[in-house]
Amino acid sequence: WKRWEEVGKWEWNPEKRKSLAEALFKRQRTRALEQAAARVRMEAARLEQARNAARESRREAKYGRSAHRNHYQAGQGRSRGGGRADFKGYFKLLGLDDRPVGEIKEEDIKVAFRTAAMEWHPDKQAGKDEAERAAAMDKFKQFQVAYEVLKDPKKRRAYLSGQSYHDEEF
Repeated sequence: WKRWEEVGKWEWNPEKRKSLAEALFKRQRTRALEQAAARVRMEAARLEQARNAARESRREAKYGRSAHRNHYQAGQGRSRGGGRADFKGYFKLLGLDDRPVGEIKEEDIKVAFRTAAMEWHPDKQAGKDEAERAAAMDKFKQFQVAYEVLKDPKKRRAYLSGQSYHDEEF
């Protein structure tokens, strides 16, 4: 606006105003082209990400989950610390493997254990034959071990870092 004012309020200089208007139009057009190019780049990045996700899901459907799947999901908040965090399958056993470790609270672990205990507790297996009761007892013991490790913050940290645990170490 100051450039327009410098010409003078009552003085009409068509050449100067025309050059200023052309410069303004050129800047506006350049900015519009830059914005369009940025939109194209963002769309290309989104499509590339979608192609990568589709390729990974096809590969997973054909070959199963990769041992390095956490590497692919690290940018999405899914990493469990180098791919070794659930090496004994405790999160999967309690049905908590579908969520990132940071989102799993102690209360979630407690609820998952209680749910599993209600189904697999030996007292609930009274009407079954000996083999089914023994299998249920083994399963219940697995739930107990998983719960003991995951409920204790020290043991849980060691487990998530890939260390095997021994009670005397903790």
